[in-house]
Amino acid sequence: MKTYRNQPDQEIIPFSEHDISRTLTQRFSRIAGLYPDRTAVKRGDVETSYAELNRLSEQIAIFLFRNKVDTSRPIALFLEQGDRFIYALLGVLRYGGFFVALDPENPEMRNRHILEDAGSTTLIVSKDLAVQADEMFAGRGELVVYDEMFSGLNDALPELPLNDVGLAFILYTSGSTGVPKGVMHTHKNVLHNTMRHTDAFRINEYDRQTLLYNCGVYGGMRDIFNALLNGASVHVYSVRRNGISGLPEWLKQERITIYCSVATVFRYLAKFLDESEMFHDVRLLKLGSEASFKTDVDMFKAHFPPRSIMHCGFGSTETGIVRHFFVTHDTEIAGHVVPLGYAIEDMDVLLLDDQGNHVVAGQVGEIAVKSRYVAPGYWNNSELTASRFIADAEDPQARIYLTGDQGMLDPDGCLINRGRKDHQVKIRGNRVELGDVAHILLQIDDIEDACVVLNENDFNELCLVAYYITRDGASVEAAELREKARNYLPEIMVPTLFMEMQSFPLLPNSKLDRSSLPRPQMEQLVDSTVPDSELEEGILEIWSDVFGTERIGVQTDFFSIGGNSLMITQINSRIQNRYGVGLELVDLFSSPTVRQQALLVLEKLVSISEQET
Repeated sequence: MKTYRNQPDQEIIPFSEHDISRTLTQRFSRIAGLYPDRTAVKRGDVETSYAELNRLSEQIAIFLFRNKVDTSRPIALFLEQGDRFIYALLGVLRYGGFFVALDPENPEMRNRHILEDAGSTTLIVSKDLAVQADEMFAGRGELVVYDEMFSGLNDALPELPLNDVGLAFILYTSGSTGVPKGVMHTHKNVLHNTMRHTDAFRINEYDRQTLLYNCGVYGGMRDIFNALLNGASVHVYSVRRNGISGLPEWLKQERITIYCSVATVFRYLAKFLDESEMFHDVRLLKLGSEASFKTDVDMFKAHFPPRSIMHCGFGSTETGIVRHFFVTHDTEIAGHVVPLGYAIEDMDVLLLDDQGNHVVAGQVGEIAVKSRYVAPGYWNNSELTASRFIADAEDPQARIYLTGDQGMLDPDGCLINRGRKDHQVKIRGNRVELGDVAHILLQIDDIEDACVVLNENDFNELCLVAYYITRDGASVEAAELREKARNYLPEIMVPTLFMEMQSFPLLPNSKLDRSSLPRPQMEQLVDSTVPDSELEEGILEIWSDVFGTERIGVQTDFFSIGGNSLMITQINSRIQNRYGVGLELVDLFSSPTVRQQALLVLEKLVSISEQET
C-alpha cells in the first residue's frame, strides 16, 4: 500500500534555494508585500492584517534597536498564546535576535530554570503578567513591558545583521537528566521545514490555519510559520482556557481549512460531535506529536468531507517533519497503529542497531535522521549534543540525529512505528522524559527513591505512575506528593498514580526491573461514598460519563483515577449545560472530588438566587 502526497493541486508561492539561505523575516516581508490586506492573525474578534503585522513587528524591532538589546543571548518572551506573541517573535527576528518562549501556565520553577539556562538578559512581558515576571526575572536583566514598546517610535528600521550563530529560537523540551533542554533552531532549518510542509500541504493565501498548540513548543512554531510564510491566516484558540466543548463551533465559525493538533485533543474533540456533524471547510487534518490509531482514522472519515485528507507522519522538535503518511477516505489501515509514512526529500531515515550499524530490511532499529536541515543541537549543552547529533562521514554539511524512537521499513518503503528505545514517552502528545519526573520526586523531603513508568489505567487513559520509597519509614501521602510535584512540573508531567513501595524489584544486574513493578489497582483508589443530595448525584453522573465507568464515589480524587485537563473541561462544560452555571477551571482543579464540586455549584446557584431577589 502506497500513500504519498495526495493534496489538491493548489497554487503556492514555492520556496527556492535562495529562500532557504535567507531569513524567516525576509520571506515574511515578501508575503506581506503580496497580501497586505489579507488577515494574518485572528484571535477572537481581533484581526490583524499582514500590513499591520508587518508594521507592529517593525516597531518592536525599532524599540530593541534603540535600546541596544543584546543579540548574542535569547530574548525571552513571556506572553500568552496568540497575537501579541506572534508580533513579538517577528519583531525579535527582524531585529536580528533570537528568542526563547516561556509558557505563563508552566510552574514558576520550570520557567526560572529555562531563563537561567538560556541566559536571557531581556524579557518581553505583557502588562498583566508583569508582576509574575518581575518576581521570576529579578536581577537577571531588563524587563520590557510589551504594551509600552510602541510609544514615540517614528524611526525607520535600518538594515540589521543576523545574529552571529544564525539562530531563530530555542524550544525547551523535557530532559532525561531531570531538567529541560533547549533545542536550537536556525533560520535555515525552520525555512526548510516550512518548505517541506508547504510542498506537501499546498498551503496558500486562502488557507485558515488553527493555532491550538502552545507557542513554546514545536507544533506552535510550525503552525505559525506554515501560515505566515505562505499568506494564510493563523486562527488562535486556547484549549486550556476555553476547553474542548467550544472547539467544534469555533472551527465552523472560523471556516478552518487546516486543522492541526495532537491526536489526544482530536479524540476529545470527537466526543463533543453529533453523529452527523461535519466540518465542510477543512481540507487537511494534521495529527502530530504522538501515534495515531485506526480509531482516529475512523473519526476522520465520519466527520470530515470526502475531499479532505488526514496527515500523520513522523517528526520531532530536533528534526521537523521527516516522513509523510496521508490518509484519504479510501485508505484502509491494516493493524491498530497508523504507519509513520514515506520518505521526504532531503530528510533521510536510517535504522541503526545498538552499535550504530545499519539493520537489514524488515528488522527493528533506532530511527536516525540524516539531513543538512536538522537542529544544530542543544543550547548550552555540548555533551548532550555530541551524544545525539553525529557527524556524517559522507556529507560534511549533514548530521545524523538519533531520535530514540524505534521503527522498521516494510517492503513498500513505509516506516512502521515500533515504540521508544529509552524511557522517553508521550502523554497526550507531549514528550516526557520519565527520568525528568523521577528527578523532581527525589528532591522532595522524605523520598528515598522513586521511579516513573507509563501505564494504562482502568479507564483506558495513558498515564504516568510513580513508585516511591520513603526515607526511614516516613509517612508521605500520594496527595502530598502530587501537590509538591505540581510546584515544579507542568500538569502533563505530574504522575496520575502514586504507589508506595518497601523496595523496588531488581534484575540480576541490579538494575530496576520495570516489568515487575505492580500494576496499580484502580479499585484501591476509588471510594464507595454515595451521594447525599440530588446535586451530588447529578455531578457524579457527569463524572461517570466522562470517565466511562460507574465505579466512582463522591469522595474519589479526580487525579488519582487518571483525570487530566482535557477531562476537567468536559466536566465543566456539562455542569454548565445541566445547571446553567460556569465554574472557573482553577476552582475545579483545586476541588478534585464530586462532593467539593457540588459545593462550588451550590454556592454559584445560591449567589445567583440572591442577586435575583
